[in-house]
Amino acid sequence: MRLLLGLPILLVVFVAAACDLAPRATTDPTRDQWAAMAPMQKERVAQLRNRMTVVGGRVAALTVPPGIQDAALSQQISELQAQVSTLEGAVSGFEQTVSAVSGEIDAALSKRDKVRARQLVDLAGMRLDQAFSDAGAPFTAIEQRLPAAEAGTSRYLSVIAAEEQRMVRVASEGGELAMAMRWNGANLDLADAATKAGFDRLVKVGGACDALRMTVVTNEAARTDAVTKQLVGAGVPADHVTVGAADRAQAADQLKITVTAACLPTNPTPQPGAGAVNAGAGAPPPPPPGAGAPPPTAVVERVPAGGH
Repeated sequence: MRLLLGLPILLVVFVAAACDLAPRATTDPTRDQWAAMAPMQKERVAQLRNRMTVVGGRVAALTVPPGIQDAALSQQISELQAQVSTLEGAVSGFEQTVSAVSGEIDAALSKRDKVRARQLVDLAGMRLDQAFSDAGAPFTAIEQRLPAAEAGTSRYLSVIAAEEQRMVRVASEGGELAMAMRWNGANLDLADAATKAGFDRLVKVGGACDALRMTVVTNEAARTDAVTKQLVGAGVPADHVTVGAADRAQAADQLKITVTAACLPTNPTPQPGAGAVNAGAGAPPPPPPGAGAPPPTAVVERVPAGGH
């Protein structure tokens, strides 16, 4: 009878022991909270680096084209380039803060210092938000100044593109080009950026095609002769350039060329009585009915905008 009475007690003890062997929950709210925050910091680093690539590219595209004198824009671009050089340090500073916060929290968790870990995790959000804001400040400073500098660059590039197109048109169709130049005695002062840019354009005109011929005119015979030699020395075929008579009425700093034989030939005038023979000589066959006029044939290579 005593044995039977003791069985319930043994069963209770056995069940209690079995419960102690069951797996217990090991979740740590502090560790879980930090684990949820950590990936966000990696995303922030990636955001800053992508932003640095975009901003750096925009600043690198800024330029004062050769031949343009704009001290204010040059200074602005120089300052922006200096600011861009600080962006890497700003991103690295944020990465170091993330690493420091992570190291402090991991150390507290490994020591099972729950109070310290809780404090660090509670402060981590504020510390990392401030560090991210500080890292973004130099980016914002550059981005606020970029539109004005980009507008200045775009304006000058548009002017140069228009000048290039004017050169192409004169080379293709004929006409005059008058340019203000700086002189060093009888020669063009090619050390001057604006003069060198204009001279380079004239070289492109002079070599635009085999048919082109142009006459150079200045206010002095010595200058005209010297400029002609400079053009030939730069690669313009000698038979493309003719020395014009000095024009005393022309401005002292002015150089003028006249394209007397352009790259695009004029349409031949049919001779009386020649009929279809002259009309069709050297010309492509007419398009079939309804096909419209054929596109014109380009004979002058267009100069890329901003190129010299």
